[in-house]
Amino acid sequence: MLKHISPLISPELLKCLAQMGHGDTIVIGDCNYPATSTCNKCVRADGVKATGLVAAILEILPLDVDEPGAPVTLMGSTDHPDMRPEIWDEFEKIVLEKEPKATFDSTDRFGFYEKAKDAFVSVQTSEEKYFGCIILRKGVWFTK
Repeated sequence: MLKHISPLISPELLKCLAQMGHGDTIVIGDCNYPATSTCNKCVRADGVKATGLVAAILEILPLDVDEPGAPVTLMGSTDHPDMRPEIWDEFEKIVLEKEPKATFDSTDRFGFYEKAKDAFVSVQTSEEKYFGCIILRKGVWFTK
């Protein structure tokens, strides 16, 4: 066990986070997300909610807030494009608590799958809330 690393982050996921570079993305998918078929590298997080994992990841992963484009992408409905999934409020609260400069983008399910194809890693969680899927783009970290 390591100090200050959430037990929600498995050793396999920790290795992936450490290997990611500036601009790489990570997908945190819900229990229905096709993590294996949309990304070459899939890590399972069985028994873990997406919201909890996002909070844990953002304790150690800087977001890419100083580059063009939103560093966070949320998955929305293809059939009901005006629907705002309730989990989005939870994701936004968690992200903004950890990184107040973060901005958000959203896309329908198929647009999300297309973006996910370029992800460094995809994580399959046990999240059961509708559209509990999010993409985070890694930023840079400097000590001063």
